[in-house]
Amino acid sequence: MSKSGALGKFILSLLIVPALFGLLAGPALAAGQQVSLSIGSGTSGGAFYMVGAALAQVVQKHEPNILMNSEATGGTSENIKLVVNKDTDIGMGMADDIVAAYEGRRAYENKPAKNLRVLMSGQTNTFHVITLAKSDIKKLSDIRGKRVSLGPAGAPFFGPDMLEQVVGLKKGVDYKGQYLGHDQAADALANGDIDVLIATLAYPSAAYSNLAMTHELRFIEFDAKDMKIVKEKFPFWRDSVIPKGTYKNAKAIRTPAVPVWLFTDKDQDPDVIYRVVKAIVENSKELGKIHPDAGKYQLKTAVKGINLPLHPGAEKYFKEKGVLGK
Repeated sequence: MSKSGALGKFILSLLIVPALFGLLAGPALAAGQQVSLSIGSGTSGGAFYMVGAALAQVVQKHEPNILMNSEATGGTSENIKLVVNKDTDIGMGMADDIVAAYEGRRAYENKPAKNLRVLMSGQTNTFHVITLAKSDIKKLSDIRGKRVSLGPAGAPFFGPDMLEQVVGLKKGVDYKGQYLGHDQAADALANGDIDVLIATLAYPSAAYSNLAMTHELRFIEFDAKDMKIVKEKFPFWRDSVIPKGTYKNAKAIRTPAVPVWLFTDKDQDPDVIYRVVKAIVENSKELGKIHPDAGKYQLKTAVKGINLPLHPGAEKYFKEKGVLGK
């Protein structure tokens, strides 16, 4: 072979190899290129839904080539399934359920969702236990023998887990549990179809704020003994309160709360995820004007408490900002 022929093949290889690598690694978002993303949020009447809509709106505003929409879902557990099955791109979910899925516990026993990757931490969700003021339910143990809404269908674990671990009540044995969306649960409590409802979401919830306008409510508190058990059994949960007046309540209500994470699939394009994270973190004040909890996705707390792998796109951004080691 002539020297000129060998040189030609060498040059051709320099062109082909990077092109093949680009195909294998996935395309970056080139100038003018558009990509569509979906974010699984929560049910109507809940803060997840409103926060998801705010995130989608702000990302698309500041990254016009990312066409992002928020999808109404059943909440954390459904969002995990949607992301695992690649039926949605980004999910919102409570930290302990995401960790359980990643580690192969609960519904994912023996089939861990190792493809999950975290984007960031943001808002917290607060455990609500609500009954009518005229009810004989005054503490958690009084739920024995009652009809209970445990939250939307996409959130089956934390309500039953909390009742069983804290006061020893087992679903289907010590009480009758069912899964209702927030608006449905509020209507069912008002109509006497259930005795008490459990919901883990940000306050104030539109569904329960509306209920408080027409019915006098009682919020069941966690006492010091209850909270100690919560911290031992559920390490992601923290001591919190629902402030006085949130639902016309006369005093602050002591109850647990859990961080909410944004998460995705490991195969999502790193450049796209980088841009999504950047748009959210750098516009947190704008997000907060749309919904208070949307404004809690901030740089100072974005990686706090996360013990699962970050998506490479998110990791790159947070390293650039100095909140992760290089």
